[in-house]
Amino acid sequence: MRSTLLVFVLALAIPSALAHCPLCTAAVGTGAVISRFLGLDDMVFGLWVGAVVVSSTMVAARKMKQVFPYQNAVLSAAAVALTVYGLKLADILGDLRYMVFGIDKMVIGIVVGAAVTYVMPKISLKLLLKYRRALFPRQTIVLTVLTLIILSILAQLGAPILLTGS
Repeated sequence: MRSTLLVFVLALAIPSALAHCPLCTAAVGTGAVISRFLGLDDMVFGLWVGAVVVSSTMVAARKMKQVFPYQNAVLSAAAVALTVYGLKLADILGDLRYMVFGIDKMVIGIVVGAAVTYVMPKISLKLLLKYRRALFPRQTIVLTVLTLIILSILAQLGAPILLTGS
């Protein structure tokens, strides 16, 4: 029930979401829906939810006037915190069966996915400045999505190990 509710809420939110570009939002939103559809681990789903949250926040922050230093980082962190708080209020988080070291696996995924989505455009920009051109088309999106896919695979393969301790 908790996964069905979360997919429904996410599906309602995706069309109105904004990102650094609409393609990025579509990519990470699709990743979230696919991970839930395939029945993957909550940590995997959290990775993609965190990516959607930060992706949406970054473009909204870009359209706002810069009021204080690190405004984008503060707004992204606030959006992630509010997302986690909303999930906690909806009783989607907190089940001891889905915890690793006392932290809900979905929360771990959300934080990591948010961090990846926040940092990858900066890494892409450094590559762009170093080589004076993009290394391949849609470099930032590809780097972000590829990193999320790799982390999703690692989280899915590592989830049973983390839960059983073997």
